[in-house]
Amino acid sequence: MKIFLAGSFQEPKNEELLRLIYEILKDKNHDVWWAPEKNKIRGYGSNDAELIKNIIKRKELAIKKCDVLVAVMKKATFGTAMEIKQAFDNKIPVIAYILSSDCADFESAAFNYRVSTRVKDATELLEEIENLEGKTDKEKYMGFANILNNSGKNNNNKLKKSKKRKKKKNLENFTV
Repeated sequence: MKIFLAGSFQEPKNEELLRLIYEILKDKNHDVWWAPEKNKIRGYGSNDAELIKNIIKRKELAIKKCDVLVAVMKKATFGTAMEIKQAFDNKIPVIAYILSSDCADFESAAFNYRVSTRVKDATELLEEIENLEGKTDKEKYMGFANILNNSGKNNNNKLKKSKKRKKKKNLENFTV
């Protein structure tokens, strides 16, 4: 399976963790695209617009070619968020490997709308990838579409209930 591995690798500790996940996926014979392995050049902190443009183009192409994007995150970062959105826009399932439960961004509707599933450890990650293996692109997308449709319904129901409560509260506070 072609996997795009996303996540912040700006700190050595995070890069070590991503490298471990990269190795686990490679050991399971997956074709893994991970920026430090594929680009060999770092763009962070660079003022070279052409370098950044080339790195982004390579990432975009790799995302379009992958079967699934795995986003490993302790906190929300700009680069990983952009990669998730791009996978979503290309109808590619996104598995969020969440390393910390104390980031409010992971509870946002915008995040949850674009993420197919969440995992909390390498075992769950490998199980989710295995569930996708052998499925046709249409089957993968249909599973992804069902998740989107269900999350949309849940979010719409929550929004409607929230509006009703707000309206009721406003009526209660209204005095003549």
